[in-house]
Amino acid sequence: MSSPRFVAIIGAQRSGTTWLYRMLDAHPAITMAGPVRPEPKFFLDTDAVALGRDRYLARFFPATSQGQLLGEKGTSYIEHPVVAGRIRAFFPQANAIAILRDPVQRALSNYHFTKQHGLETRSLREVFLDEVPRPTLDRSISVSPFDYLERGHYSAHLEPWQRAFGADLKVLVFEELVGHAEALRDLYAWLGVDAAFTPPDTADAVNAREERGPDPDEDAVRERLSRYFAPHIRALETQLGRRIDLWHDPIQ
Repeated sequence: MSSPRFVAIIGAQRSGTTWLYRMLDAHPAITMAGPVRPEPKFFLDTDAVALGRDRYLARFFPATSQGQLLGEKGTSYIEHPVVAGRIRAFFPQANAIAILRDPVQRALSNYHFTKQHGLETRSLREVFLDEVPRPTLDRSISVSPFDYLERGHYSAHLEPWQRAFGADLKVLVFEELVGHAEALRDLYAWLGVDAAFTPPDTADAVNAREERGPDPDEDAVRERLSRYFAPHIRALETQLGRRIDLWHDPIQ
């Protein structure tokens, strides 16, 4: 059996991966593995991977038409370099997509998302200014929910994926993609599917957190995060060979 075409959305968390999943799954030529939540996380499971590609296809794509582009979203994948090799072994011509968000915004969104789900007990100040130790978890999670800073080290996370995928890895910027029809058409074209297709609700927010009141420490936290992430943004820009203007203040 020839290898099906495959695309993996690898992260980053709180960067629009669920929105991107829906934009791909809506396309008539693409079928994404479900459910979207909780994610399959298949390629993190060593025992499942050992069962082979045919078992994977039978489990997640039992009735897919021949020629469909298959895909899976795993927001933890970007943090697990071993996954790159596992995907390549199953699908040698696979594509991978990383979607990245302004790391300051991403860190704050990650914090509020974790707080909303009852895992985070510290205040914004305690996490980002006072650096109070992390709470102890009473459950097993594939990646730490408290890696608000580490998860924004995009350049380091992308290196093993670039080595494994080369030109088959596409790095997208959340702020340049969501709500921008031309950017989505370019992505469809890169994947080799009909770029003229227009999915519904392209600007709708997905997994938006509940409304909350203002935090008196947020401005100070943002300032500190901006300083912290500045060298990481520069490293990513060097790695990608481009400047990401929307992540910089206009005066920079």
